[in-house]
Amino acid sequence: MATAPTSDGTYQYAGAVEPYGNFSLSPAAHALHYGSAIFEGLKAHQQVDGSLAIFRLDDHVNRMRQRLLSCGYLFRMQSYSDK
Repeated sequence: MATAPTSDGTYQYAGAVEPYGNFSLSPAAHALHYGSAIFEGLKAHQQVDGSLAIFRLDDHVNRMRQRLLSCGYLFRMQSYSDK
């Protein structure tokens, strides 16, 4: 599983891939009380040239957008698949 620890509360990517294991979550987490969490798993495959390709990225982005809208979140859509 991928982890990205933080010590001062600000996120800076310094992630590492670690063996699968337990993680802690605050009992006050909004997602536990109100079901506000949205999860969409992605698969990335390394290409022959060393780059990564995300499997069906447009489908993932569309599902995430639909879920966000159904939860009442407002956002500006940006294309990530062209980058």
